[in-house]
Amino acid sequence: MRSGLTILALVTLLMLNSCWKKQDITTNPPAHPVYTLSGTVSYEDTGLPVIAKEVSVIMTELYQGDFLDSMGTLTDQAGYYEIADLYRGRYDIMVMFGLDTAYLSEVGIIKYEDKTYDIVIITPDSTESE
Repeated sequence: MRSGLTILALVTLLMLNSCWKKQDITTNPPAHPVYTLSGTVSYEDTGLPVIAKEVSVIMTELYQGDFLDSMGTLTDQAGYYEIADLYRGRYDIMVMFGLDTAYLSEVGIIKYEDKTYDIVIITPDSTESE
């Protein structure tokens, strides 16, 4: 009787393993998959890239993992930014010019894939009087 149960358990395990391989299911998925948010920042009036400015994301709603502190990076010479290691969740994005916020908006939900989010900065009209 005992050997019959052992054989049955072994056959069951082999069948499950075969099914998992056919469906490309892993038995050890990552605890918390991470994603990347990237894009470009440019000026609306000229289309030129915004260079060496801080781009930050702030998690506003958590879907998995732990709440993240604000994460950020600087734009490169082409205005490109990339922020990696983000958990699934809802994020706001902010572009800073020194201590001033030049752009603040909701990125939306990052889930199941990396996301591209391009930003256009509206420059204030320099002819306006104060």
